[in-house]
Amino acid sequence: MGKEQFFSEVRNQYHLICVNIKNGSGPSELERGRFEGFMRAGIVLGVTSKRDLEQLLEDVHYKVFGQSIAERKKARGPGLEDDDIDYGQFDRPAIERVSRK
Repeated sequence: MGKEQFFSEVRNQYHLICVNIKNGSGPSELERGRFEGFMRAGIVLGVTSKRDLEQLLEDVHYKVFGQSIAERKKARGPGLEDDDIDYGQFDRPAIERVSRK
């Protein structure tokens, strides 16, 4: 798969995700994981870079929603966003996190 084929597939997948979100049904965890894995594979295999993917996602997002990812995130206001959650507390095993009296 060449770079243009890869970009075309990412563009198609992300467009479908954005349209579904706009219509009220976001991707399932499985779909989201597959999409993220596909993009990660492109980076690992040297087909693309993170920067190129970010630009492609911005372009598709703007075409579907009429605003950038950052603008839309800001307009939605505070909420539970997966990317904003700090999971650092779970780095230690649960047995060590439990306080005993």
